[in-house]
Amino acid sequence: DDSSSRSQQQQQQQHQHQQQQQEKEKDSEKEKEKKAKKLKKKKKNKKKKQKEDEVKKADDDLDALFDGMAAKKKKKQLKLEKEKKKRKRDGDDGGGQDESRGKKAKKFQPRPDDDMGFTNRDGDSSGYRTVDGLKVYSLDALKIGRGGGTPLCPFDCDCCF
Repeated sequence: DDSSSRSQQQQQQQHQHQQQQQEKEKDSEKEKEKKAKKLKKKKKNKKKKQKEDEVKKADDDLDALFDGMAAKKKKKQLKLEKEKKKRKRDGDDGGGQDESRGKKAKKFQPRPDDDMGFTNRDGDSSGYRTVDGLKVYSLDALKIGRGGGTPLCPFDCDCCF
C-alpha cells in the first residue's frame, strides 16, 4: 500500500510540475507577444514620425521658396514706387505708360454680350466665345460656301485657303 501511495504522489508531483512548466511556457509566449507588439508599435511610431518630419521639411522648403518669391515681388514694388515718386518729383507723369510693363496702358472696354450667351472679345465677328470659353466661328471665318466645289470641300480642300 505504501508503495502505491508513493507512486501516486510522484505522479501527482510530475503532473503538477508539467502543469507549472506549461503555464510558464504560456506566460513566456504572452511576454514574447507583448514584446513583439511593443516593437511593432515602436516601428510604426518611428515611421509615422519620419513621415511627419518629411512633410514638415517639404512644407518648410515650400515656405522658403514662396517667402523668397514674396520678397522679390515686394522689392520690385518698392522699386516701382520709388520710380513713380521720382517721376512725380521731376514733373514727368509717365506719358500714359503702364509702369509695370513699360507699355501704353489700354483703356478698359467692357465686352459686348449677346442675348444667346456669346461674348465678343475684340469686337470682331470671329472672336465670339460661349460662356464656357469655347470659340464660335462664323461661316465667313470658316469660308463655308466659297469653295471650288471639290469633293474635299469645305474642310479638306486647298481651294478655299
